Amino acid sequence: MKIKKRFTKSIACAVVAIMAVAALSACAAKPASTSGGNGTTDGKVEISIAGWPSTEGASLDNMTALKEGFEKDNPDITIVPDTWGFDLKTFYPKAEAGLLPSGYGTSATELDKIVDAGYCADMTESLKRSNEYDLFTDSAKKLVERNGKIYGLPYNLYITGLAVNMDLFEAAGLIEEDGSPMQPKNWDEVAEFAVKIKEATGKPGLILNTSNNTGGWIFSNIAWSFGVDFMEEQSDGTWKATFDTPEMVEAMQYIYDLRWKYNVLPDNILVDNPEAQKLLATGNGAMLITGSDIGTKLYKYEMDPESLGMVAIPEGPKRHVALVGSMIEYAAPTCTEDQVDALLKWEDHIGNGATLNDTIKGNRRKSMETAISNGQAIGIHAPDVWNEESEQSVFRYNLIEEYRNMKPNASKHYDESLKDESLEWQTEEPVCAQDLYGVLDNCIQEILNNKDANIQAIVSKANSDFQINYLDNYDPKGGNE
Repeated sequence: MKIKKRFTKSIACAVVAIMAVAALSACAAKPASTSGGNGTTDGKVEISIAGWPSTEGASLDNMTALKEGFEKDNPDITIVPDTWGFDLKTFYPKAEAGLLPSGYGTSATELDKIVDAGYCADMTESLKRSNEYDLFTDSAKKLVERNGKIYGLPYNLYITGLAVNMDLFEAAGLIEEDGSPMQPKNWDEVAEFAVKIKEATGKPGLILNTSNNTGGWIFSNIAWSFGVDFMEEQSDGTWKATFDTPEMVEAMQYIYDLRWKYNVLPDNILVDNPEAQKLLATGNGAMLITGSDIGTKLYKYEMDPESLGMVAIPEGPKRHVALVGSMIEYAAPTCTEDQVDALLKWEDHIGNGATLNDTIKGNRRKSMETAISNGQAIGIHAPDVWNEESEQSVFRYNLIEEYRNMKPNASKHYDESLKDESLEWQTEEPVCAQDLYGVLDNCIQEILNNKDANIQAIVSKANSDFQINYLDNYDPKGGNE
């Protein structure tokens, strides 16, 4: 797999008043790296872990039990809970003041900025010492690798694909002999499939998100495949909107055609995630661009798991690309090698590493049993951090097959795409992504509402509005990300 990443060349240092730093110090756990000056207390390696539950309940009980079990198995390591969780407004002052917990996590969109600013430690040698370095999948390694060094541990990966209603596909003759839903090669074939479904069933062939920023989020997959670049960092660290292009007009023309040429979209043009999922689950739409966790979303609408399928995201005229999402665990830049080693052991213990303990295996089995009893669809694979030789991967996929309640091969083409080297994985846009999605929502809604829409004018105005209203005001210390 190719990974397309956005590299930021500069990042402004956070400027904080002395009293603000003092306040942060008072409300956050002391960073483990300051204990004893070398990350040790009473001869034990001490690491603080961000995101610890702050209120009584099952989450806190679970983390406390994990902590106790870990410290019993690793008597030379002490875990210090830290209830601070990542957010942009507090992160940069905290990082600049040297107050980051030993281990903290955030989404993959922040990785380049964090690495460029020096706010995380190099994990490469610790990963090699733990024998996990060679167990990374190539795609996961590329996601967190910069200049040959690994700067984070990814987990909870997903990439977008095309969920399908198997009943509507079957009615339109779009099921292969092996029971798999047919794979549309490109976006033109998606439109062709949608027309066949509409003609055979009277139902919309494609569900397109259009509102609550989800329209822009989903549309970015299509736009990238048409060759669109939404923004570019300038030499002075500012950002320029770059999507007033023929490629963007072509991508928006495709959206226009879905409604006004092919007439394969739902009549309601205001579709957010819950509405899109409901349409798919109730048989009122046949295809939906979404992530691999779609099987966990549809049970509330009483969808039969055997009615759900998944295929790979189609190719575009310029690229074959899917949005990749991930959480990433970082080590603070002040961590010693012993602390990074300890952090990786902790991540193994809680289930994010290449190996699994019996407690995590048991918890995952219980979660799978709960999912089955709730009617969730089991069978779609998700991209993995660890390769097929790892205990994590073997257990994960064996568990899926053991509890599978989707039809055989219902997600065959999507599952195979996870290993497709020609499919590029691209992270979300590097700055002001949610603002961009809102701007794109407006474009899509205008095009779907107006048969006489001037697509070029809509695109040009959107590019200008995004620049003036958001990029020109972007604050890397906690602004409109």
